Amino acid sequence: MIEQVISKESQTFDQNPISRLNLKEVSENLDKIISAVKSGEKRIIINQDQEDIAAIISMDEFLLLERVIQELEDQIDLEAFQEAKSEYQQNEGVSWEDLKEELGL
Repeated sequence: MIEQVISKESQTFDQNPISRLNLKEVSENLDKIISAVKSGEKRIIINQDQEDIAAIISMDEFLLLERVIQELEDQIDLEAFQEAKSEYQQNEGVSWEDLKEELGL
């Protein structure tokens, strides 16, 4: 469904749960947009000069997105740590003491 909306050049506000609006449409309908987004009825893609530049989503969706991003970042950090630890255990890494000596610390 998102792909369908994103591939269309323009959307009217009432057609889909995800609408693409230009800046003028957003400014003219801001109260209606905020109300619809707050209630969870809508997500808005803001378009300027044929380019998607921003989105308006509910606070619940924003907080969920932030939590997902944090979890993904934590997973990436954990994987990097595990790889570094494995390299070190296979004597492919440098000890902290050797690194400090190499850096003159």
